[in-house]
Amino acid sequence: MKSCFFIGHEYVPKHLEPRLESTVEQFIEELFVEEYVVADHYYHHQRLKEMLCRVLGRAKKRHPGLVLRLAIPHPSPLSPSLPPGFDQVYLPPELEGMPPRQADDRLDQLLVEQATHLVACVSHFSWDSYRAFADARGRAARGELFLFTLV
Repeated sequence: MKSCFFIGHEYVPKHLEPRLESTVEQFIEELFVEEYVVADHYYHHQRLKEMLCRVLGRAKKRHPGLVLRLAIPHPSPLSPSLPPGFDQVYLPPELEGMPPRQADDRLDQLLVEQATHLVACVSHFSWDSYRAFADARGRAARGELFLFTLV
């Protein structure tokens, strides 16, 4: 199954939401991507997460066969409730038992490794998102990943 992950930062501009929506629609209709994964880092990237959840929730209404997963780095009292339209909260098995800070740092990188498609919603990078994006560019150059950048 083709899987799409999104990478970005907290300060993704609100005006990108319509472009993000059309990108997701293109991925569904033209590239046949069926699974979408959004990372929840609990304490940062919340604006991006909320925008992605809105866009993907609307896409799921139009395309009920989509699989939407909310990935978390570790169990926490802050564990999120499932956003509307999402199918599951997902804790990657590779992160189980890892110290929380280390798991949080590793989550994006792991999800980039597992994705077949990546949408980067960036105008600048934090250190963690830069490392994951650099890995994604390498995979894209080798033909292992479809990389799309929204800026």
